[in-house]
Amino acid sequence: MMPIKQLDMLNAAEDQQKRLGPDEPLQPVTINPDTYWKINNDPRDWIVNQDKYLTDGNSHDKAQLFQDYIDNNSFEQWITDMQADKHKGYCMMTIESEDVEILYPDYGKEYNWNGLRDVFGAMHLWDELVSSINGGTEEMMKRLGYHWVSEEEQA
Repeated sequence: MMPIKQLDMLNAAEDQQKRLGPDEPLQPVTINPDTYWKINNDPRDWIVNQDKYLTDGNSHDKAQLFQDYIDNNSFEQWITDMQADKHKGYCMMTIESEDVEILYPDYGKEYNWNGLRDVFGAMHLWDELVSSINGGTEEMMKRLGYHWVSEEEQA
């Protein structure tokens, strides 16, 4: 049987080795799907399952997706995708089971999203948008700037 001091030194050496990590760096997992959504040529940005990508993220992921949508689309497009009832100077839509009246921005000005984000949160706005858009998740991927790559396009 080993003395306690020797066991402590052995345990300390093992702990040190664990903190250093594996001997070889981890290799990134590479997939080469036949069909996928692509925004650029980096395979890390390819999306195979758009439903999971658009709906399964945490609140930070969804807030980023909502920001990406805003960056790529106009306020008018958002109103259309939310299937809002358009009126002169404002529109009506349902967000989180509430009827909401949203004023149009002044002519030539960008819409200020901060108020809506403060009241409903970007995650909830994203969820409402994904559930409301005509064309489903495929249309949403296009709105985010992705395009579909099929086996024929790869050849």
